[in-house]
Amino acid sequence: MGMMALPDQLLTAFVLGVSMLLLTMGAGVDNEMIGSSVKINRVDHVAGGGSRAAAYGRLALSKEEEDSMVAWGLMPHRRNQVWWPKYQDCVAQNKENAFGDWKDASTWKKYEDQASKSK
Repeated sequence: MGMMALPDQLLTAFVLGVSMLLLTMGAGVDNEMIGSSVKINRVDHVAGGGSRAAAYGRLALSKEEEDSMVAWGLMPHRRNQVWWPKYQDCVAQNKENAFGDWKDASTWKKYEDQASKSK
């Protein structure tokens, strides 16, 4: 039984090598069918809507879901007195356009000032 192991290993290595070579060369691939049924719908959002926080705002998360996002490290800790008040204000506004001014420096300044006053 031990003498048969080497030929089996060689045959296995040969089959794997040939199949990988054929795969990388694209043998048997019909490129005419690739992407023939893909449909892309473009959706434009307001400026600043591409941030992660904007996406979270559009999700309309429950308190439990927000807690999970914090626990998984996807949202900042609740003690972040700049991000959370802004997030809560934006969610309370229009859920689709709430983060239109998210990257505006003056908007952040307002929340940073509030955070520094509360310390």
